Amino acid sequence: MRAHNTDGIIMIQIEKQCLALPDKPPVPVGFTVRNHGDSIVCAAVSALTLNLVNSVETLTDAAFACDYEEQGGLLSFCLTGEGRSNHDAVLLLRSWALGIAEIQVEYENQITIREKEVDA
Repeated sequence: MRAHNTDGIIMIQIEKQCLALPDKPPVPVGFTVRNHGDSIVCAAVSALTLNLVNSVETLTDAAFACDYEEQGGLLSFCLTGEGRSNHDAVLLLRSWALGIAEIQVEYENQITIREKEVDA
């Protein structure tokens, strides 16, 4: 089932997965993106998301898991094992989250972002 806003536009749902560390800001370790929204919003989210996956794979030695289901527009990405402490991979995830947040500012009725704590 796809989530729609009041205008009938399909909502893009994003769940950021973060490690909670004592006395430090949460560390992003992954995300799940669901659905496709308006074509320009979908294209922007897709471009940032695919670039992140390609960048982590090409520019770092971080271990990660990635799952993609074209039907329903689901993409899950998570740093695994030692990848969760890879500075470059975490920096790329922070950059991705910044870009997604900026898209949400412009298209707030089309993107929902939820943060979830995950175990180390």
